[in-house]
Amino acid sequence: MRMLAVLCMAVGCGALEALGGVYLSADVGGVQRGGDITFTAWTDEADPVVGVTFSYEGTADIDQVWSPPYEVIRTMDWICAENLLVTATFEFESIPDQSGDVTVNVVDIIIIGVFEPFRGTNSQLIARTDPLGPNVFSWDWTFDTALGSNDFTDVANDDSFTFWPGKFVLSGTAWVSATVLGVPATQTAQVTVRNRGGIAWQTPIDCVEDNEPLWGAPLFGFNEPLGQERDRDSDVTHIIVPQSSTGDWEDAVVLAEVQSGPNAGLWYVKSEIMEIDQETVINRYMKAGGPPPEQGRLNFFDHNSAACIANMADFVQAVMNHEYRGTPPAPASLEGHFGRIENALEVIGDPGTAVEPLVATSRNALMSQVNQVVGLRETTLILFATDGSWAHEDGPNWGGEGSLGSGSHTRYDVFAGDYFAGCTFGPDKF
Repeated sequence: MRMLAVLCMAVGCGALEALGGVYLSADVGGVQRGGDITFTAWTDEADPVVGVTFSYEGTADIDQVWSPPYEVIRTMDWICAENLLVTATFEFESIPDQSGDVTVNVVDIIIIGVFEPFRGTNSQLIARTDPLGPNVFSWDWTFDTALGSNDFTDVANDDSFTFWPGKFVLSGTAWVSATVLGVPATQTAQVTVRNRGGIAWQTPIDCVEDNEPLWGAPLFGFNEPLGQERDRDSDVTHIIVPQSSTGDWEDAVVLAEVQSGPNAGLWYVKSEIMEIDQETVINRYMKAGGPPPEQGRLNFFDHNSAACIANMADFVQAVMNHEYRGTPPAPASLEGHFGRIENALEVIGDPGTAVEPLVATSRNALMSQVNQVVGLRETTLILFATDGSWAHEDGPNWGGEGSLGSGSHTRYDVFAGDYFAGCTFGPDKF
């Protein structure tokens, strides 16, 4: 009877013990939680066997086998333990029940940490053994993202824990593996990086009306504008600023590289200072009290009040509204240049919010992404705000005859892109 047990152990049946002619073996000495172990029981008693019941430490579950071979495949998915006890109890026809048992190691790895960190914040992945206590000589980490993978081997402490600190800028999957109590184990966790919100990533937008009182030139001929809407600092058609040069927002963003951790080597937008800071300027030669084109002549305002338009104040206000937010002035109005910028921005999305999640493997690649994302919005805003076709249809400022100002006439020809001369359709540019 004893020789059979010795023989089984010699050929690799696993740890086994014999109690009164009943034996139990496992095909492996340990498994990661959720894995399967095959348990085999047998007896050399002559009395017939009625059945065998397998029971497992830490759970009330049992398995029963009524005929040979007395074998079960058990998924070890309830607890982790070193030397977890498994028992096989034989029921005989004529003699008392007899039991045999075997111990196995059921282990796992648990990953803990902040799994939804904000982009650019310091965090770390932490893993530990389950059961807690066994020392691990080497932990192997991998972090997979859409832009590649990083690896890290931790042999620093030879204990039950491992740490992988760093900044997170891109979502990915963490993998960690180790040998725990002689059992190879692997675990995964998904890290989802959250976008940074708040005012820091919202592009402020503003427009100062009639900002440069000395702007404008005498209104001779057809080419001098009555007003403009433009970038306040550069006096050109830039909208999203600052721009290092046209189409380049190098001065508007701070880019940084992640130095260590799961996202090491990736570049992200650390901060941004983009804004839309516009102004409207109205030709001073058009305003009441403005200078005359020549000494001894009436100025534009007084000349046209007498000759062409009964209420030049309404005409000047209409020009101002056309450059700003239409009549009456309303945010995101389609009747004014600045209002159209506001309107389009609501549709295409904030440039600050758009650059916040950008990540690349090099600084140059990231800067190219920033310029592409912001440049698309810049082009869209400029085209929508300066498109002349809308002026013929929208609002009372530059619409059809009778719509300029209050009861006054337009003199702007949309299709010719110019003004009519004389008083027939509006103020005289002399």
